[in-house]
Amino acid sequence: MSKRSKQWLGNERGQSLVEMALVASLLLALVGGVVDFGSAFHHYIIVTNAAREGAREGSRIPCQSAKLSEFTTAIAQAATAEAVGSGVTLVAGNITISPSGCPAAGAELRVTVTIDYAPILGAFLGISKITISNSVKMVFFGNDQGYRSSEKFCTICIVAGVVQNFSAKL
Repeated sequence: MSKRSKQWLGNERGQSLVEMALVASLLLALVGGVVDFGSAFHHYIIVTNAAREGAREGSRIPCQSAKLSEFTTAIAQAATAEAVGSGVTLVAGNITISPSGCPAAGAELRVTVTIDYAPILGAFLGISKITISNSVKMVFFGNDQGYRSSEKFCTICIVAGVVQNFSAKL
């Protein structure tokens, strides 16, 4: 081997710098992915909780065809109130209520909340948005005209020591 090739093979001054650059970029991408996944999961939890609160509110308030807008507004307000302070902005347009009219007593009420999440690393991966959606269904208790918002309902109540399987005011 010539003297020149020995010098070239023996000179490793920049090797550690190149290795560090490669490892640091991979580590930075991994940490960014973990943070992005955690943020997306946080948004999913908020969407789930908002849908649950909307369905809970809708299942226990009365619905009359003449006041259907009040019914849907109360559901939307309950869902959006759940997201306040979480960093996730919900508006009434993110919330879908099924059926579109007043449900019958004992029927299913479904509230779906959908948002678009913009991932932090989306620009590098070519992903502009991810749609996060969750749907919650609950049984509509019916139109109890004596309802007041401070009253609580239960589906299985113990009244005078007997378990009764119906909606009753506590």
